Amino acid sequence: MPQAALAEALVVRAHQRYSRHLQIEFPGPLNQRSYVFRSRGYVGLLPLEGLLFRLKPKVPIRNLFGMIECAYQLNSLQFFEKEAQYDSINEIFELLAEALARRVIARAHQGFYRDYLERQEDLACARGRLLFPPAQRSPLLRCAYQEHTAEVMDNRILAWTLGGLRAFPFQRDPARQQVRRAYKLLAQTVEPAPVRPEECRGRLYHRLNQDYRPLHALCRFFLEHSGPALTAGQREFLPFAIHLPTLFEEFAASWLRAHLPAGISLQQQHRIPLEGSEGLEFQIDLVLRERGGQVIAVLDTKYRREPEPASEDIQQVVAYAVRLGTERAFLIYPSTSTRCLNLQVGQVQVHTLVFDLGRDLEEAGIAFSEALWQQIR
Repeated sequence: MPQAALAEALVVRAHQRYSRHLQIEFPGPLNQRSYVFRSRGYVGLLPLEGLLFRLKPKVPIRNLFGMIECAYQLNSLQFFEKEAQYDSINEIFELLAEALARRVIARAHQGFYRDYLERQEDLACARGRLLFPPAQRSPLLRCAYQEHTAEVMDNRILAWTLGGLRAFPFQRDPARQQVRRAYKLLAQTVEPAPVRPEECRGRLYHRLNQDYRPLHALCRFFLEHSGPALTAGQREFLPFAIHLPTLFEEFAASWLRAHLPAGISLQQQHRIPLEGSEGLEFQIDLVLRERGGQVIAVLDTKYRREPEPASEDIQQVVAYAVRLGTERAFLIYPSTSTRCLNLQVGQVQVHTLVFDLGRDLEEAGIAFSEALWQQIR
């Protein structure tokens, strides 16, 4: 954008708030005295004092939708038959938010999940277990008892997420109304408190709260990809930016996990310490293992479109393979613009593969899987 089109102070504030999302060049002789904005792997909406950055994906919207569905295992919600009607990032966001709100409202009509929680309180009459006698002739008794309550993490996750979503500038009134109604129903039962995305993972589900599983998956999506409004108070409206490298990794992992041969397991974000050090470790995107635990291969996703893999990418995945004692390492790229190579680095064979996000995802996934297992066999 020409230098005269924007106030420098506003661009400085954009840099301060969104430096993680945007790379900003200030006017100079090398850029025709213009501001240059580049996304750091994000797509979505970033507001700033009347200015709105729209970060558009190179991936087709239909495929972006499919990646989210697969990565967050939302197939059971069955609302993706509407995808042909949506052609922008904010419309995707609205559809997912409305889906969450509608299902929370449906659960409210059944009654929110409740569980027994241990409480400790000073009471005038004994309740539950008496913990210790009153001190200094106090008339109160310190008691421990169980309370059947909806103030549990399952509901707090929903309340915190919906509370943040109210700040999004919905273009469709039904979506806005559903989100506000769902939050109001929850707020009558649960006190909203901050929730981290990782608290949506690995939760225990059973027959009484099984329908919370896809709701928590949606909440994790919003908490991972929405801006500071979900964690640090309200802004003019909710920033929304999907980090495509993270989504690509989650999508590739979910696809592989759903199409693994018998006897093979997949580990994601595997941490392994470096020998001879304290506190240093590798965090490996994906690790394939046989049933007995033997490592078959390490895989690293790279959301880049360069024609050749970068030297540092090869060095990184070779180090992973050496540390885990395997001779197979794979680099996974999202576009056929990156050439598929087979390299030998010492004892490690490095293969570059493509999961082509520009074509039908089902077809691209099958081609990717076939290429992967052909190299492993």
